[in-house]
Amino acid sequence: MLIEADGPSGLHRPSKGFHRARGAPHITLATDCFRPIFLEHHPVSDVISVLLVENDLADLRATTTILEQVPESTYEITSCNGFRATKQYFEDNPQARFDVCMINFRLNRYNGFDVLKYMVEGHQQTPCVMLTEVADVAADRRAMRMGAADYLVKGRFDSESIERVLRYTIDNARVLNSLKESEARFRSVVESASDGIVLLDDDGVLLATNRAANELLGASTKNLVGRPCVEFLTEESGAVVTEQLAGDAGYNGSTDGLKPLETHVIHASGKLVPVELTVSSWVSAGDRYWSIIIRDLTERKEMSDKLVYQAFHDPLTGLANRTLLKERVVERFRTIRHIAGTPALILVDLDNFKLVNDTFGHEAGDELLIVVASRLRDCVRDADLVARVGSDEFAVLLNGCDSLIAAKAVGQRLIDSLAEPVTIGGLPIIASGSAGVAIVASAEVTPDALFRNAEVAMHSAKANGKNRMALFEESMHHASFERMRMEHDLRETLAAGALQVAYQPVVSLTDGSVHGFEALARWTDPARGVVPPDVFIAVAEDAGLIEQLGRTVMKRAVEETAALQTRDQIPYQINVNLSTRQLDDPDLVSFTRSLLEDSGLAPGSLTLEVTESVMVGHVERAIGVLNELRDLRVKLALDDFGTGYSSLSYLHMLPLDALKADRSFVTRCNEPSGRALLRAILAVGRSLDLHTVAEGIEDENERSVLAGMGYDYGQGYLFSKPVTLLELAVYLETARTTAR
Repeated sequence: MLIEADGPSGLHRPSKGFHRARGAPHITLATDCFRPIFLEHHPVSDVISVLLVENDLADLRATTTILEQVPESTYEITSCNGFRATKQYFEDNPQARFDVCMINFRLNRYNGFDVLKYMVEGHQQTPCVMLTEVADVAADRRAMRMGAADYLVKGRFDSESIERVLRYTIDNARVLNSLKESEARFRSVVESASDGIVLLDDDGVLLATNRAANELLGASTKNLVGRPCVEFLTEESGAVVTEQLAGDAGYNGSTDGLKPLETHVIHASGKLVPVELTVSSWVSAGDRYWSIIIRDLTERKEMSDKLVYQAFHDPLTGLANRTLLKERVVERFRTIRHIAGTPALILVDLDNFKLVNDTFGHEAGDELLIVVASRLRDCVRDADLVARVGSDEFAVLLNGCDSLIAAKAVGQRLIDSLAEPVTIGGLPIIASGSAGVAIVASAEVTPDALFRNAEVAMHSAKANGKNRMALFEESMHHASFERMRMEHDLRETLAAGALQVAYQPVVSLTDGSVHGFEALARWTDPARGVVPPDVFIAVAEDAGLIEQLGRTVMKRAVEETAALQTRDQIPYQINVNLSTRQLDDPDLVSFTRSLLEDSGLAPGSLTLEVTESVMVGHVERAIGVLNELRDLRVKLALDDFGTGYSSLSYLHMLPLDALKADRSFVTRCNEPSGRALLRAILAVGRSLDLHTVAEGIEDENERSVLAGMGYDYGQGYLFSKPVTLLELAVYLETARTTAR
C-alpha cells in the first residue's frame, strides 16, 4: 500500500480508500486528508479500531504491514503524526472511540508521554500501548505509571506478538472499564445512601466516607480520612466498637454476633447525634477491613420523645398529666427514706369553670386553663411537679416538704394566685379555686391513699364555701363518704320519681290576686330528713344529674298545674327554672312539646326562667333554642336580673316576657342606692315591654315600695313560703274566697 505525505491536518492518508491483501484480513486507513474515517467500535465483532500515533512513515508502513498479517482479524486504523494532530482529531470528532491506541515514544516536537497523558486524562476508556525504539526500562516504567497498558519495541514484534499484546490490552481494558463502571455505580449508591457509611482498616482508622457520614460528623472526607474512628464516638460506644474490631464477630461480611448499637456520634460542633451503628468486615488480599453503617436516629428520637411527652403531658397547658403525676408519686415513695422532707400533694379544683365554659364557650375555658396553669407553676419550685388531672382540676406534688405548715402555706399561695382577675370575653373573671392538702403523715399512707386524702380535703373545701384551702383530717373521710352516699341516694330518688316539688305563689302587686307560682325542687330523705336545695342541687351538678332533675321538676309542675287549672278553671301561670346545661340538651324542645300536649296545660301558661349566663358565650345557639320554645307558646323570664353577666346589647335579642329582680336588690329598697337599682331594672323592663317581678318580698314595706315604683308582680314569704301541692290548693281556695 502506498502512503502519501502528511496532509494539512497532520493525518496520513492512503492513495485509495483501503487495501485488502489477497486471502488475508484487511486494513482500512484514513481516506480524507482532513478528516479520517471513523468506524464505530463493535465489541462483539472481530473488527478492531486502532488509533496509531506515528510520525515516521516507514514505521507506520511497517506496523500496518504486520497488522495485515494477523490471521482472522480486521484492523481499522486511523493514524495521526503527533500530539497536535491527535488533539485536533478528537476536537473535530468528539464522539470518536477506539479499541486501542498505539503511540510512538519519540515524536517530533512532543514526545509520546504528552500523547499518553492526553489520552489517559481525556479518553480513559481507550487503553494505550507505547512503541519504543529500544528497550528503556525507566521510560517503560514511567509510561506504565502514567497509565499505559503495555509497550512494544519496534523491530522486535511480529504479527503473533502484536496480536497477543493488543488483544490482551483490549480485553484487560474492557474488564477494567467494567470494574470502573461497577465501582462508579456502587460509589453512586453509597454516596446517595441516606445512611452514613465509613470504611476502616483493621486498626479502626478511617479510609473512606460517604456524603451522609460527612454530614453526620460535620467534616469532609479529606478531614476525616486517616483519623481513628473512636474520635467521633462517645466513650461508651467507642469501647464497644473497639471490642468488635478486636474480635472475629462480623468477619467476612457476616453480622452474626453483632447487634446494631444505639448510641451517639460526636459532630464536629461537639453536638451529640443519636445514631444506630451496624458493623461488619471483609478480607481483601489477606487484610481485614471494616465498614460501619451509621443511621441517623434524630427524627426517630424526636418522634419518640414527642410521643413520650404526649403520653405524659396535657396538650393544652403543657403540664404533666395524671399518669406522670402517679408515676412521680410512686417514685417519691420509693425514695422517701433517702430524701429530706416528706412528699405532699395538693389538689386544686376551679370553682367557676363550668360557668365560664357555659357562658363564654370552650375556647374561653381553654384560655382560662392556660392562665391558671401558668400561675400555679409560678407558685412552686422547679423541683415540684404541677399537673392537670381533670378538665378543671390540677395537682401539685411538693417534692420535699418540711412540715404540714409548709404545705399549707403553698396551698394558700395557690388559692391566692387564682384571686387575680382574668379577662375573658372582655370581662374580668376571677377563677377561684378550692384546694385540698395531704401529706405522708405515717408509714401507713400509700400513694393511692395520698391521692384520696387530697381529694377528700379538696371536696371539704368546696363544701365549706369554695375559694379556700383545707388540710386533710381523718374526720373528712366520713364527710366524703356521706357525699358519695348522698349522690347515690339522690340518683335513686330521681329514678323512683320520689323528688318533691314545692310551689311559691307569684302575686299581683296591683290587686293582690294570685298570678301563678314558681316550682321549686325539694328533697326529703328518709334518713336525712329535709336536704337543703343548695346542697343536693350542688351534688346533682357534680354528679351530672341536673338535667334529669330539671326534667323531673318540669314534668311534675306542668302536670299538677294542669290539674289545678281544670279544678279552678283559672289559667294559672307556672314558672320552672331552666339551667344553662338544659339549654344544651338537644331534646329539650321535643320534650317540652310532648309534655305540653300530654298534660293539657292551658296554652301560654308555662314560663321558663333562665339566668343571665345564657346571654354570653353561645348566644346565637341559646337564642335559637329559646325561639323554638316561644313557638310552643312558652313564656320566658330572665331570673336574678342584675347579678350576673348582663349585656344590654344581647338583652334585646332574647325573646323574653319578664324580668325578675333579685332578692339582694329588694332587701335594699329602703336605701337610695337600692332604690336606684330597682328603678333601673324597672326602666329596662318597660323599655323592652316586659313584665317585672320582684323576688324575696318579706314585709309590707317592701311590697309597698315596689308597688309604688310600678313592679307588676312579687313573690316572697310575705305572701307565702314554698308549699306542697296540697297546701297550694288550700292557699288558692282561700285566695278565691277572700277575693269574693
